[in-house]
Amino acid sequence: MGTGHIDFYLLHGVTDRLVSDYLDNGAQEYFEEQRRRGTLRRLGFSFHGSPEALRAMLDRRKWDFVQIQLNYYDWLFGTAREQYEILRERSVPVMVMEPVHGGVRGLRIVHAALPAGNRRARDHGRDGEPCRGAGLGARRLTRRRRAASTSRPPLPPRAARQRARS
Repeated sequence: MGTGHIDFYLLHGVTDRLVSDYLDNGAQEYFEEQRRRGTLRRLGFSFHGSPEALRAMLDRRKWDFVQIQLNYYDWLFGTAREQYEILRERSVPVMVMEPVHGGVRGLRIVHAALPAGNRRARDHGRDGEPCRGAGLGARRLTRRRRAASTSRPPLPPRAARQRARS
């Protein structure tokens, strides 16, 4: 990287089932040592779990920031509002993930605001057509929707193939 340090280091994909994996295996101590050395400036995590699991992560150490899915859909129908309030009460800065809920639902609002002649942008996200702007094909969006309905994130394609072989 050529900098000697990382400004924001993010533990990725913390879920209810992974809280203890992140907290009870020595990783926390390792990252604290890196902070003392100046290699890491700020330490946070991206979160995909319940409000209870979020509290468990916050109770164990002072985090510099947390990334949550914060968008109108998860605010109204998910736990984003409660997670945001937990973080606000503890004065933990929030980084936003999926501001338009993966793009699928937000695209309807964007499409309604576009001029009628802007066909390329309007085609993004239609069934069977690629979402060119986001670089996501329709199949990948379908996998994301399916994954959003489960508590465990799907394996990346390469990891899934490796698991299937073993």
